[in-house]
Amino acid sequence: MSTLSTEERLALLLSVLGPDAVNAALKKMNPTRSNFIKNLLDEYKTVPPSEEEIEFIIRDFSRYFSFAMKTLGPEIHQASTALRIAKRKKLKQQAQPVTPPVPSEEPVVFEKIDESGDYVRDLNQLDPFQISTALADDNAKTVALVVNLLETHLGAEIIKELDDHIRDQVIIYLSEESVVPERIIQEVLKTTFQKANAVTVKKETTSRIDTLAQLMRSLPKDIRKGLIEKLNDRDEEMVLAIRAKLYLFDDILRLDDRDCQKLIGQTKSEILAVALQQADPDIAEKLFKNVSKRARQAIEDEMEYTVGAKGHEIEEARKQLVDAMARLDEAGDITLN
Repeated sequence: MSTLSTEERLALLLSVLGPDAVNAALKKMNPTRSNFIKNLLDEYKTVPPSEEEIEFIIRDFSRYFSFAMKTLGPEIHQASTALRIAKRKKLKQQAQPVTPPVPSEEPVVFEKIDESGDYVRDLNQLDPFQISTALADDNAKTVALVVNLLETHLGAEIIKELDDHIRDQVIIYLSEESVVPERIIQEVLKTTFQKANAVTVKKETTSRIDTLAQLMRSLPKDIRKGLIEKLNDRDEEMVLAIRAKLYLFDDILRLDDRDCQKLIGQTKSEILAVALQQADPDIAEKLFKNVSKRARQAIEDEMEYTVGAKGHEIEEARKQLVDAMARLDEAGDITLN
């Protein structure tokens, strides 16, 4: 069984998923590969796969699920029940931005629970940290598949535990319709439970993204640029998450007056007005002293109109300011002291 080629394994998996998945997958393939898979599927029609072969591909599902789902694309996301839609919307509303963990002196120890065979029930008894750790190396679609079947409050806590670069994708997949064969779902749940149940200790740590971003911030720009380029070849999504934390709103205080003026020149006054709502007075003063009296008055007038700006609006405005600072710094036009 281990001598099956990648195409044979994929064809076997597609035969389990059904005709809709087959049609969607074939559309995504180049003609040569598509024809080869079609021939294999035709052979399965003549000589159906054995129960042993089907069990093999399901047991081996964790390895091939990521590839298969990427190939199938959004076409297999079809109608589900109104109850699931409501549940997903509720979960999306409950998921909030992750907050930095507060280090604890003692690690949390989890006791293993007995496997009952009802893996949804078993998973619902575990801690969110155990489940999120078990899902750490899985793709967003797999995570969404598992989270969607758990109790809503547990799913929300699991999403909070996820790294930033995958959390948004999971939310998107949860908002879509999805149909996956029951026996495959059970295999995913079983594997997730067994991995999660093996997590017995939780030590509060800074996330990988935060750690890497802090490391990159401490390096000279030329070294940092080279490392990011190399990392980008391996994981573009992680690099995007790291870049989002490389520059901070407070970094404005590290600019000299001339560079601060360059930053202001790249930012619209209405963006500055919102970004300065509830800002540190030192940051506000830093920006105000580097604009003309007329420009300052215009910004302050704009601030009066936007005094009721919501938290996410302020964060978005600051992000635009930080993005402009990042572009200028990476281009060598400014220097962060």
